[in-house]
Amino acid sequence: KSKTKKVIGIVVNVILPGCSFIFAVFVTYNSRSAGANKKGVPTVGGKCYLSVESESMNASKPDWVASDKPSGFKKGDLIIGEYIADNASAVNNLEVGDVITFETSVNGVVIRNSHRIIEVHYLADETTVDYVVTQGDNNATRDGDPVYANKIIAKYTGKKIAAMGGALSFLSSKTGFGLCILFAVGIVFRL
Repeated sequence: KSKTKKVIGIVVNVILPGCSFIFAVFVTYNSRSAGANKKGVPTVGGKCYLSVESESMNASKPDWVASDKPSGFKKGDLIIGEYIADNASAVNNLEVGDVITFETSVNGVVIRNSHRIIEVHYLADETTVDYVVTQGDNNATRDGDPVYANKIIAKYTGKKIAAMGGALSFLSSKTGFGLCILFAVGIVFRL
């Protein structure tokens, strides 16, 4: 029983507060890094982490898509993209079949959407992307508006963490951030 009490004491006094502190640092960094770039997305080492908000990409990869292009994802996943908003070369190298995250407007509200490129249109120089046309793998029709180069945020790497996107979205909100800090303080001071 004495060893069990020691183990519980170590967990309660050292490990739990330490994990809470690391978690609080992660959430703080995530919240702050989103404000460090022009598109307002959390980035670490050139990668951005985005929450999937709809089922528009939750389908098998279309037959016409090259095998080296990523498959889709589902609502609630956390997808990892290469942040390319500030990289004209990366934007100009986008191809049909790539999956991008971009800014779009729905009822006057700017949101982020992630869909597959089905067409690439260039300026007169034939090397600079003017706009792309996109479509969700789970959608029957192409998106209504073209995505101009200045609206592109990221290129999906094909890596994702299932069901983690919803948690990240909540923790990135003011409410989630505040609750995380209160939880960490409560653990440290055993409230």
